[in-house]
Amino acid sequence: GATQRVDVPPLPRVEQQSLVTDGLGPVDASVLDALYEHTQGLPAALMDALAALFDIGAPTVADVRALPPAGVSLALAHARIARAPAGAERLLAVLAVVGQTQSEARLGEMMAALDAKFPLAEGLIARCEGTDLLVRRPEGVGLRDAALEKALLQGLTAHGVRDIAGRLLAAASLNTLSVSLRAHLAVLAGDVNMVRELVPEAGKQLVAIGSHGAARELYESLLLCSEGLLHEQTLLALARCYHALGELERAAQVAGRLLDRAGQVGGLPTESRAEAAIASAQALTGLGRLDEAVATLSLVPQDGVPDARARVQ
Repeated sequence: GATQRVDVPPLPRVEQQSLVTDGLGPVDASVLDALYEHTQGLPAALMDALAALFDIGAPTVADVRALPPAGVSLALAHARIARAPAGAERLLAVLAVVGQTQSEARLGEMMAALDAKFPLAEGLIARCEGTDLLVRRPEGVGLRDAALEKALLQGLTAHGVRDIAGRLLAAASLNTLSVSLRAHLAVLAGDVNMVRELVPEAGKQLVAIGSHGAARELYESLLLCSEGLLHEQTLLALARCYHALGELERAAQVAGRLLDRAGQVGGLPTESRAEAAIASAQALTGLGRLDEAVATLSLVPQDGVPDARARVQ
């Protein structure tokens, strides 16, 4: 007989929230938003995501974004990519690697930086909007959703991502990109020197505007290629990001690593050692491990940071 197609409507957000709470316990609203973007409200995609996140104690937005595209969401993303207008491949790849919305003028500069022979064709963005690939937002033009971005990155492979990121990073015409975006490109390009140069300032700027998840990702990359004082500063910054994101166990572990390191090398300035102890004690207090928090605070000289105990309470 004839095949009958059945369209499964997306879950209302309130129903998705109920399912997420049942599966993972209470989570932050930002995590719910990220899950909805990742799954597009599709029940099967949501079940896949919940299964992948189940073993993570307190999943964050970064954990959701790290989920690979799979199942229904991946199939839908590939179907949309297959309908892309002619000449859209490079534009979509740039937006997937950049990971942020961009103005049309900036996209034109990026396309030219990759290959001056293939500028941004007139009307291409509008045609991509018409095929449900791009969307216009107040800050510029971006990919429709996270599932599409993940499918595009998967198709590019790691080599393709490194190539595009490296060429964008090296383009003199793009030196005015934000330091956070340049740091992101440096990480993707695997440019260790640029990661060391850009991430410390980029992390500070992101934390200042409350983007702790994005800062965390950059700091984690810097941690892999830093040493000495820079490594210690990165550990402290990362512990603070984990704490801000509600990842208290990770915050306590990282701050504890820094304190252990300080004890071994004896090179941490008193103020830095005190800040590491405070970060650790704050996380331990949040976890209800008050005796450990008090013991950690005892490492802080009374005259070194007079308000240390007040900052933990």
